[in-house]
Amino acid sequence: MKKLFFTFATLITVAAFLLTVWLSADIKNKRVELESKKKEVVELKEELRTQKAYDLRLKELKSTLEALKSFRQERLPVLPMLKELVDKSDARTMIKIFEMEKDKVQIKGQGGSAIENMTRWVRIPFVKEGRFVSPVSHNEIVGDRFVAELLVDNVAANKYAEQIATSH
Repeated sequence: MKKLFFTFATLITVAAFLLTVWLSADIKNKRVELESKKKEVVELKEELRTQKAYDLRLKELKSTLEALKSFRQERLPVLPMLKELVDKSDARTMIKIFEMEKDKVQIKGQGGSAIENMTRWVRIPFVKEGRFVSPVSHNEIVGDRFVAELLVDNVAANKYAEQIATSH
């Protein structure tokens, strides 16, 4: 019986040893796998950081592009507009000062009829409305002196300028 007990104890000891070796190897494999996963997480974090930087830059570029588009639409085509205003003006009218700001054009002029000029100008497709900024004065020699302000449709003015450019 002692021999059987000793054999059984030896078998249990060997089994415990083998189990310990097997568990130790399994733990070592799990550690290697864990280290590999940690490296993968670090790489993915770096990739995510890079992607976020790209996304932020893309957002900034889109914003800049929208601002440029908006600026382009707000910018008025000076020469085509001035040409059209001159063409529609009374032949005796001289435009002395032509100023533009966003969607407004201010014209200081003299000669001819200020009312006749305003009537013609507001019929131009890109002009939304017109008004005199100050009272019109009349001189028998030079005609009317006036300061007019025209509210302009930027999109229509740019389309008009494109039509002029493509027709030449």
